[in-house]
Amino acid sequence: SVRRSITICPLPSDCPMQDGTEYLVETSEVPLGAVHSDQFSIAGWQMEHDDLWVLARAFSEVEALSRERISLDLWRTGAKVTPNLFISASWIQAAIIANHRRDEVSATFFIQADDSGDLYRRFLILASMDDVRKFGIELEAEIRLVNPMWATDHDA
Repeated sequence: SVRRSITICPLPSDCPMQDGTEYLVETSEVPLGAVHSDQFSIAGWQMEHDDLWVLARAFSEVEALSRERISLDLWRTGAKVTPNLFISASWIQAAIIANHRRDEVSATFFIQADDSGDLYRRFLILASMDDVRKFGIELEAEIRLVNPMWATDHDA
């Protein structure tokens, strides 16, 4: 079987006391040996790190998502359905589906593949709820650590 992973890492600024504006995104597929690495910038974004922070928060709150139900009866069975969560941060989007009974999460990432913003690579991850929650918590902590000025303005 193929094991897939994704890393989203905020990069520190070269200038002391200045927030970073770059993110490194790496995807890998083992044992295929396929590794893809891209660097993206949020320089000039009005929302700064907010969109990526919300992405991190979505993953850290995945257990709460797994317990939600909406009254949309697509199958005409009378059963409520589990919602999907779609988070967009310009060059990366994620569609998250959490299954409480199976204790797993399916996350489909769409990662910008060219400078035009018209082409995206699709990357699917299936992971335990705990691993996904930890991913979100760690990403949020990294965003705050690398961007102290932004974090000070956004303390909860």
